[in-house]
Amino acid sequence: SLGGYMSDKFYLKNKILGRYWCLFIQTFIMGILLCSFTTLNIHSGMFSSILLLSLWAIFTAMTEGGVFSIVPSIEPYAVGGVSGIVGAGGNIGALFGMSIMFLVYRTGFLILGIIPIFLALILLYILIIKKNYLLVTDNIHMCDRKLTTMSIAYMPQSLNNLENNIILSN
Repeated sequence: SLGGYMSDKFYLKNKILGRYWCLFIQTFIMGILLCSFTTLNIHSGMFSSILLLSLWAIFTAMTEGGVFSIVPSIEPYAVGGVSGIVGAGGNIGALFGMSIMFLVYRTGFLILGIIPIFLALILLYILIIKKNYLLVTDNIHMCDRKLTTMSIAYMPQSLNNLENNIILSN
């Protein structure tokens, strides 16, 4: 997706912080676009409505790609499990969003626009205050990946030696 591609480009420049900055930008713009949609009235025209909702849909998909690009840095050994939890969280968010829309239709769009803006501001707090923590955990995960790659590379030879030792000892 476009969001994952954008996140990869940010990663090349700033490592894991780049991914978080990318997610902040995507999420914030997504919220602004939906809040802007609620300001339209009958005189704004169909083109404005379609344009804002189309841009909102694009940024929503980009944000999803940005979220899933961060998943491998959370727990490199359990990417599938973390992806499942993140996906389940998305489904819960969809149910929450639909329940808001059933309760208050026009205000529901505004609420659903304010939530990502609020979450983007929390992410901004994490980026500014917890910057060193993110950098340290990224370095730890990179070291873990190198060790894992090295141990996997030598594993078949060591298993062969182990198998030969078992056969010779019997």
